[in-house]
Amino acid sequence: MRMRASLVAIVAAVTMAGCEQPGPQIGGGPSGPKSIEEVEMLRTDRPSYDRGGPVTVRFTNRLNLTVTHSLCRSRLERRNNEGDWVGARSSLSDMCTAEERTLRPGQSVTYSFRMEGQSGTYRVLTDLGQMGGISRVVAISNLFTLTRQD
Repeated sequence: MRMRASLVAIVAAVTMAGCEQPGPQIGGGPSGPKSIEEVEMLRTDRPSYDRGGPVTVRFTNRLNLTVTHSLCRSRLERRNNEGDWVGARSSLSDMCTAEERTLRPGQSVTYSFRMEGQSGTYRVLTDLGQMGGISRVVAISNLFTLTRQD
């Protein structure tokens, strides 16, 4: 009987390994809770932009829980010559209000902003706040470049 139970457990584990798993889990893992966790949930419409041109970002909730966000907590960072990320724009919103938007798992929203600044590599970040036992969750975008258009 014990052998049969073990065999059933092994078959179940192998079967589940091939199934699509839900989105990322937030919070502590084998190494314990984290203070900041970055999750890629933002994607730009192109890999490169000209100065002054519009950038469109799609924010897709890839977590297994509902999140709230605000453009006021979305910012732009640029990679400097030392490879560190430095602030390039503190908010992607022209006018900030206390408006929070909710995204359920799998839901998406798209927003655009004008790209100004130095040539280089950039990313967009959106603070999602505290959840799942960690002090701060940050949604990040893919890397993209700004080229000089003179």
